[in-house]
Amino acid sequence: MGEIKNSFLKSKMNKDLDDRLVPNGEYRDAQNISVGKSEDDDIGALETVLGNTLIPPTDLNNADLKIIGYVEDEYKDTVFVFATDYTDGVKFNTIPINAPATKRCIIYSWSAKTPGTITTLVDDPFLNFSTTNPIQATLIEQLLFFTDNRNQPRKISIDKGVGYYDDEAQISVAKYNPYDPISLVKKQTGIVNSITSSTVFTLSIVNPNIKIGMSVVSASKTGVEKIKGSEFITVTNVNGAIITLSSAPASAANYPAVSDNFIFIISTMTNQSSDPTWPGDPNFLEDKFVRFSYRFKFDDGEYSIMAPFTQIAYIPKQKGYFLEGDEDSAFRSTILDWMENDVNNVELLIPLPAKASNIETSYKIASIDVLYKESNALIVKVLETLPLIDIVAASTNNVCTYKYQSRKPYKTLTQAQTVRVYDKVPVRALAQETAGNRIIYGNIHDINTPPSTINYTARTVQKGTFVSDSWIEYPNHSLKQNRSYQVGFVLSDKFGRQSSVILSPVTSGDSSGALGSTIYSPYYTQAGRPNIKNWFGDALQLTVDNEIISGSSGQTNFTTGEPGLYAIPTGNGDGFEIDATAGSEATISGDAYVFKLDATPATATIIPVIGDYLRGEFVDYVKVGNVLPAGNPVAGTVYTVTTVGQVNSSYLNNFKNVADVKFSYSLNQNGWYSYKIVVKQTEQEYYNVYLPGILKGYPSVTTTVAAPFPIPFPGIVTDPLGSTSNIVLINDNINKVPRDLSEVGPEQKQFRSSVQLFGRVQNTVVGTAVDASLNNFQYYPGSSTDTAISVATTSDSNMLYDNLSVSGRDNIYQLETNPLVARISTSAAIGVVTQQVGSSDINLNMKPFLAIYETEPVQSLLDIFWETTSVGVLSDLNADIATGFDGPSSLVFDFTSFDENVAPQSAITDLVYPRSNEGTAFDSSNPTTSIGFSVVDGSGQTVTSKFTLYQELSAGVDQYKYQIKTTSNTYFAYKNNSSTLDVYTFTIILQTTNSPQLTGTLTPIGSLLNKDPLFDPALALISATVDSTVLRPLPVADQGRLIAFNGANASNTSGKTDQLEWTITAGNPTGANGQPCFQINASNGQLTQTPNNTPNGLYSLTITLKDAVSSNVQGVGGKTITAQQQVRIGPTALNNGVASLCKDQVFNSNTQNIDQATVAPYTFQTKINAVWYLSDSTTTGAARTTYVRGTGFPSGTTPSGTDGEYTAPFQPSSPADQIPAQYTIHKLGNAVTAGSVALSMNMQMNRVNASGPAGLEGLVGSWRIYHRTNSTQAWVVISDMNNHTIRLDGIQRSAGQAVRLQTPSGLGSFYLQYVMAYNTPGEYLIAATDIQSITTGGNAMQALSVFCNSSDLFYSTCVIENGSNKCSTSGGCTYEYGISNNSSSSISCAAAGSNSAFSLVPYGQYVDQFFQSSSLVNPYVFTTAATDSNGLAHSNYYNFTIKTSSPYTKPYRFSARFTTAAGINAGKVYNPPSWGTNCFTQNCGNGGSGASCNPLALTFPYSINTTTIG
Repeated sequence: MGEIKNSFLKSKMNKDLDDRLVPNGEYRDAQNISVGKSEDDDIGALETVLGNTLIPPTDLNNADLKIIGYVEDEYKDTVFVFATDYTDGVKFNTIPINAPATKRCIIYSWSAKTPGTITTLVDDPFLNFSTTNPIQATLIEQLLFFTDNRNQPRKISIDKGVGYYDDEAQISVAKYNPYDPISLVKKQTGIVNSITSSTVFTLSIVNPNIKIGMSVVSASKTGVEKIKGSEFITVTNVNGAIITLSSAPASAANYPAVSDNFIFIISTMTNQSSDPTWPGDPNFLEDKFVRFSYRFKFDDGEYSIMAPFTQIAYIPKQKGYFLEGDEDSAFRSTILDWMENDVNNVELLIPLPAKASNIETSYKIASIDVLYKESNALIVKVLETLPLIDIVAASTNNVCTYKYQSRKPYKTLTQAQTVRVYDKVPVRALAQETAGNRIIYGNIHDINTPPSTINYTARTVQKGTFVSDSWIEYPNHSLKQNRSYQVGFVLSDKFGRQSSVILSPVTSGDSSGALGSTIYSPYYTQAGRPNIKNWFGDALQLTVDNEIISGSSGQTNFTTGEPGLYAIPTGNGDGFEIDATAGSEATISGDAYVFKLDATPATATIIPVIGDYLRGEFVDYVKVGNVLPAGNPVAGTVYTVTTVGQVNSSYLNNFKNVADVKFSYSLNQNGWYSYKIVVKQTEQEYYNVYLPGILKGYPSVTTTVAAPFPIPFPGIVTDPLGSTSNIVLINDNINKVPRDLSEVGPEQKQFRSSVQLFGRVQNTVVGTAVDASLNNFQYYPGSSTDTAISVATTSDSNMLYDNLSVSGRDNIYQLETNPLVARISTSAAIGVVTQQVGSSDINLNMKPFLAIYETEPVQSLLDIFWETTSVGVLSDLNADIATGFDGPSSLVFDFTSFDENVAPQSAITDLVYPRSNEGTAFDSSNPTTSIGFSVVDGSGQTVTSKFTLYQELSAGVDQYKYQIKTTSNTYFAYKNNSSTLDVYTFTIILQTTNSPQLTGTLTPIGSLLNKDPLFDPALALISATVDSTVLRPLPVADQGRLIAFNGANASNTSGKTDQLEWTITAGNPTGANGQPCFQINASNGQLTQTPNNTPNGLYSLTITLKDAVSSNVQGVGGKTITAQQQVRIGPTALNNGVASLCKDQVFNSNTQNIDQATVAPYTFQTKINAVWYLSDSTTTGAARTTYVRGTGFPSGTTPSGTDGEYTAPFQPSSPADQIPAQYTIHKLGNAVTAGSVALSMNMQMNRVNASGPAGLEGLVGSWRIYHRTNSTQAWVVISDMNNHTIRLDGIQRSAGQAVRLQTPSGLGSFYLQYVMAYNTPGEYLIAATDIQSITTGGNAMQALSVFCNSSDLFYSTCVIENGSNKCSTSGGCTYEYGISNNSSSSISCAAAGSNSAFSLVPYGQYVDQFFQSSSLVNPYVFTTAATDSNGLAHSNYYNFTIKTSSPYTKPYRFSARFTTAAGINAGKVYNPPSWGTNCFTQNCGNGGSGASCNPLALTFPYSINTTTIG
């Protein structure tokens, strides 16, 4: 029978065609078959395949167990199964609930090679499986990866047995994150059990880790700080639990007491160079700023991310202090040689997530890489890899100590590892696949949703010593001032998935700035500066106002993406309040925690239950295994909680909190686990410019070189002192303050610089002692910068060596090398001024000493946040926020009004509310009361009596605010040691009035501020003569002192003049003796001069007044002011009593003839003689005549009448026309003993009758002047001050012709005056001979009157012109003259020019010196024509005349030569050597026709032309 044989070689099922049309090799339909593929003859034949085999039950005896995922290993005939009996609720896809401990979550395997055998890999509820979330799994070699879109992606190694994995951290694909940085400080604590003395006490337990040399701080049981780090107390001996301290606290109140909490602390950074057995390289770290970190290597060969790096492990040599000679070296080299790292040995305390013996089983850690990074390097290196055995050997509990001994790293991490800050593992993934050896996730959720904001406040604070370790761990680290900081939080889960930076909100309504993440840290001001002894640096402080929350009650929320919290407080989060009563304190012993629930715990009764977690001491959290007694919590009950591991010491009593609440937790593996603080600060690199001093203003210019003179620097008007300073740039400073060399010309020599500078240290001079003349002190720049406006060499800056005075040369460091000088435009005065030419004190000159400028920082373009070492577990932060002390913790007073001028019973602060740690004000809603107040000064002395604490109780906006005031009769004065002594620590104990009553101890610190001293009264012009010593003789009570006060209160009579120092710092000329002209008593301000040493002139002395000066040294914070004291030194003043009454005219010749006038008889042309004299004799009558006569009147001068009284021999019959007796002997004043006297001789006629003759005429036969030493000497003629001697016949019109006063027609008064000046001591006699009235019209009123005056030539208050006194000003007047533009080689009477010159003398022939202005400061400059035999340079002849409208309105002309020597001796009338009897200044009369030495006839009106010889 025919056989149809069909093969199925094509292995193709075809259902498209009709059955009859299906080609050979294909088939229509088939089930459970396979097509033979052998090479036998049955190839293509159909074969029946094997079916499934039912294996023994896989429900593991749990009927509810469901398989939710599996994966096959075909090569090993093994299937891996994921099963659970837990089904999450209806919200599994929004807010999942973790599988409870009663449910089963299991991973097992089954192999066909061992039928019936199930191998359990993991069987633990922590797997958190749910039937609602199927699992996707893949296998790569021995690693089984799985994900369920419920938990994070995970993996296990299939060759590990059951029980190997028991925690999420062991199976997560993202590895455990070592969030905690390495610590560089060893810290131990202890509680005082008993007291032996103020320095010896016994702790409650023996702590073998307390070592000699540890620093000590302490606080009371309630948290009041007692021993502070600023006392620098250390441990000197340890004997079991007995501790001996190096010294007792300064205040007895801070002595150790029972129950005090002590902290013993020491840095792990040391220098071991002196140890010969130390194996390290002593120089390796000298020039490096290094940080340390670590990472874990796990048993599967993977690494964790790197832990946060430490801050720079750096302590400068010399502990950062300048020692002897360092300041000089700094400005010479422009670097600090000692600013190198003194650290070469560091013990790195590496925190472990569990005890070292357990890290392998708990976290599968196999080794630790110790990491090292240099500050300027991008790479991270490995110092050493510590295997597990070494970790265990080097660890105590959960801290591994690695001793770094300046060894070099042995390998470098790859770039991929260096930049790996987190693992790119999604939070959840729905799908998973492999490609080669890579795992691929799909449909992922890759980030957690962080809180949008965290409410916190950033502020800058000084580093504390009890609540912070940084003062020891990083002793030289401080927050940089003058910077803006933005501070944020970064949250992380336990596996390193980080949030973005979370900032604090700032709302428009928040005008107080209570919230905010950005803060500016300014430079300290002098008022707000800290006490350097107590200052360990500044730090940023964050006050967090609310707990950080996430998710739904801390649980994960899939809808929002919030992971929740890792540790969720159980119950409603109220915690449990423990009792703090003595005898009921909580204890921890091993795994047992015993506490007593408070008797009145309010709502805080959520005690731990089995399965809860508490914070652990050596691991993050420990599980509660048992709680006794069981049952509902009962107030006042003592509970014993047994845990798997020791609980954290934070569960002991915190006596500072009134309500001491603790928390237990449930764990959420997905939640936020830790936090770290990050900071953005873009103002990065800057330089310190170490300078050889800062010159305020410009160097002084020499005045001794020949012309051409140096170009002067800008004056005080165009460039006020304090607006410009100069600095010398050498070495590296040239790069720190560089020149801008773009867009410059080929010949340009001065360059601008764009560098902005902040003054930080300024040089100064203190006192007059040589060893104290160089110094410096802190400068407080505020926020204003100084600008380098030009940079040039000294030669291009007009500072050539030859151009500068000796003092000016000292100002410029290395002037001879032509250094670069930067001219600084300053926002405030900085530096020291140059010593002015003539100043006597060489120690007041600016000399090189260290000053420091800081350059403006470079703005970084990296707008990123930098991690810090401030990290922690989030549950700890939340617990602190929830339970932190809410009572008063701060009083932020503004002490800027606390200065030395404060009056008794005055406020020294503003009114402020006390605030809590969170910044909450204790206002009327929760007021406080003061229950304690005490004050100590900087020496530790109690000074409470000086102050009082005031609280405003009146209703209003300030109600319940506090303020500090001074007490009655309390005064302050800022003194030399005030910067340390007058720093007051106010201890204020406040208590809230609302329940619960919270008590806080606050310790604000206020420093006394200095006020500028002041001159009172202000410095006014002092006029003195060349022969005086004390320049300010009046008032007598002042004893010649300038008066000033130190800024203290005016009522502080005993202190307002303390510690003042007076100096003359500029404008002090050199006198004839080669020494400075003026001196000032440094302690009392008495201004003096050496008599007859100071050239005449007006001097402007710069008086510098300093306060807070002791032993010639000005204390820190001392103030300095300057003021200009003008001193006019003139010729020696006329001694008292010489000047007569100023007789300017005789109104009625008939009657006014008894004082200084004699009237000639108006009829019969009778002649009489009269005399005027200067003598100390007070005789009258005949005795006077006898005295004046002496050895005899000069010939022809005997006064008419008897004993000076004369009656005319012929009198008119009419009584009205008769004249009374005339006095012919007149005393003008005393004899001359000092100074120069001007003797004016006057003739006057008054024409009162128009019907009389056309003119009047009166004669004086001669005017004569005589001198004698005393009455025993004969009267003789002597030369006047113009080197002229009157003829024996006296002053006459011409030889033998009387002096004539002949009036023109018209009514009025007419005058003729002669003035002669003398400076020879002795008695003087003026004689008018043959006085007679020639033409009077028969009217007695028109008779000739003669009168005389004596006055001081240079300070005259009697200058008569036309019958009136033109100068009644005390001290005399200044007169303007016109000087000819050109000189002549011979005497000339040509008209004078328009150049103005000034003198004290109104009489041209007696002018001794001309000045350029009315201030009489600078002598008039004449052109040199010749030099005499004595080397005195002088000019040719110049003409001059009075230029002003009065006195002497007509141009009486004079001609003289003048000295041309430089300085204050210029402009004097030239007195030639061997000149003989010729006068120095010749007058041209009132006609200008010819010059002579004859006395000048001053006529009024000027048209009266009277020639004169004499």
